[in-house]
Amino acid sequence: MVAAAGASAIDGIRAAVALKLGLDPAAATLANFHPVRYLGPFWRCIDIILPEWQLIVEVPDITFLVTQDVDGNGTQQTIYDDPFGTNWNVNPTPNVTLVASSIAKETHTCQTPQVLCGDVPAILFAGLMPLDNRYFDATTGYALRPNRPANSDGSVTPVASDLTRPPAQTPFCETLQLYGCVNVSVGGVDAQYYRVLQSLDGGATFSAITGLSWNIYTFPGGVPVTIVPDANGWYAVLANPDDYHPARMVLEWPTPALGHQYTLKVQVGDGSKNVMGESPTVPIQVDNTAPTPTFTTLSWKFVGALDSSLVSLLGIPCPIIHRGTVPQDIEVVFAVNAVANHLRDAAISVSGCGTGSFALEPSPPAPAHETSHWYTAPADNNVTLTGRYTLSASASDGCYSFGCDVNSRAMNPSGADRGNLVPPDWYEDVVYIYVDPAIVVAVVSEN
Repeated sequence: MVAAAGASAIDGIRAAVALKLGLDPAAATLANFHPVRYLGPFWRCIDIILPEWQLIVEVPDITFLVTQDVDGNGTQQTIYDDPFGTNWNVNPTPNVTLVASSIAKETHTCQTPQVLCGDVPAILFAGLMPLDNRYFDATTGYALRPNRPANSDGSVTPVASDLTRPPAQTPFCETLQLYGCVNVSVGGVDAQYYRVLQSLDGGATFSAITGLSWNIYTFPGGVPVTIVPDANGWYAVLANPDDYHPARMVLEWPTPALGHQYTLKVQVGDGSKNVMGESPTVPIQVDNTAPTPTFTTLSWKFVGALDSSLVSLLGIPCPIIHRGTVPQDIEVVFAVNAVANHLRDAAISVSGCGTGSFALEPSPPAPAHETSHWYTAPADNNVTLTGRYTLSASASDGCYSFGCDVNSRAMNPSGADRGNLVPPDWYEDVVYIYVDPAIVVAVVSEN
């Protein structure tokens, strides 16, 4: 088949293609065919071969199978099983978190103190911290060594050997494991039950702590045993407390949220739960409340302008600083008031994603700027921090975060922060409760 006389070269090519494909050269299918266009009008056929089964060699370096005799019947139950939890070909190998099933009997305690008991009931440890006058004020209920105040010159040296910083008044937070002695005899009669009582009025009146249960484990063996009280808070005295982990824990106490002094004592009872004796009282200061920062000033102006021209950015959704089509140097005044029941320290700062950064201006003679503060005395729980910052016109547009970090001095003596080691022997500066809010401001070069 050939093109008609007088046809163009393109018509001749279309005729040749039609002959090859068995098509009519005048068919609409070929109307848009042109050799310079390499796509269409035909669908391109491509064979794609997909295997039904494909071998993947992916053998993990480590597989995990965790069992526990959760019901104490002598048979191990599987509480975690994931043979493909760790890939061998990932470099570096990531940390692996094992999440046990809901039937597992967990513990919140790894280390336990060595509790030496006489023949009287007693509360001797909060976590791993001894409740004696080296570490603890038995009158106020505060820990003396963690998160001490700053030196008189405002310096904070965390070295354990530095004893120049004043003693702390640091409360406890989160869950406290209380250890002590309840395996005692009174008048030749062994105690069969005990309970922990608390007072909120300095020991004038007491009520039993009720409804708290926890798991301990046979040692050796690891069989979980759930410690459960009766409705009046009485727990059974273990005949052999050192055969369990954690040994001699008398209460796992989720401390209340409100900062307060709780006065605790242990009562022991006979087989009928008649009170036979009780321990000396122990005050425990508790504070699980977070600090409260308030942004009091966030205002800007062009460098060189009077402070009367400062424009507040507080309360504005998505605040923006317009520094002109031709950018100019700008100045920002930033202030935060930080309040806490037990303040440790607070600081304000500026960060961002632009090519420049806000620079803190030199502090004027009075009133001097203060952008960070570490408490200097137990009553030093309220501070206002202020800073003036400038951003050069040469910095690129970007978003800048004006934020603060405010830390409570409350701590937990479980040993998770290694404060029980020697050193630091509880001379440590640690943070458990904090807030770090920020306001993000866009800086743009336009009117």
